[in-house]
Amino acid sequence: MRIGRSCTAIMLLLPLLLIHSLPSPSAAKELDKKNYILLKLGAYLPNDQDMWGYNDDFNGEIYFGRYFHEHFSSEIGGGYFKSDADSDVATIKTYDILYNIKGIYRIGGVELFVGPGIGLYFSKSYFHGSGIESEWKPSFGYHVLAGASFDIASDWFLGVEGKYFWATTKDPIIPQGSTFGTHLDGFVGTATLGWRF
Repeated sequence: MRIGRSCTAIMLLLPLLLIHSLPSPSAAKELDKKNYILLKLGAYLPNDQDMWGYNDDFNGEIYFGRYFHEHFSSEIGGGYFKSDADSDVATIKTYDILYNIKGIYRIGGVELFVGPGIGLYFSKSYFHGSGIESEWKPSFGYHVLAGASFDIASDWFLGVEGKYFWATTKDPIIPQGSTFGTHLDGFVGTATLGWRF
């Protein structure tokens, strides 16, 4: 846990250091189009002992973002991810509302970014055999992310992103794990498609 908190602190500070430590090449001039829409599709990889026995599965997110400086942007959006148990007896489903701040370094048509974020997660479990569903359980979480995007036209770009998040439901939604909640912590890897306007 201490290692996780240390990594989070470093990632929170890194975007602030980027703007002071990196020179701005001529290619990193402010973009004329300040807003963007971003679609992310990929995989959720659970990484906590509460989720042992649950598989890597789908993750999807959509965002509205805005550049408020040539080296910074913020974005707000929503997403969905799920994970099936090994024995296919249960599925965990989660909807989330997410907010990110990105520190950006742009070189020509390539944009490198890193940053922190927060999220509000709503999770439930569904047991296939009995048809029983748990109630939706809310949780607050935070994450760090990094990636790169590549311009493919004046308005469009493709990219890749990796994220690690920490989130724990207030009450457990699966039998195993803590009696005080279920840790959903894990990696998320996505391919992205964006449109600036």
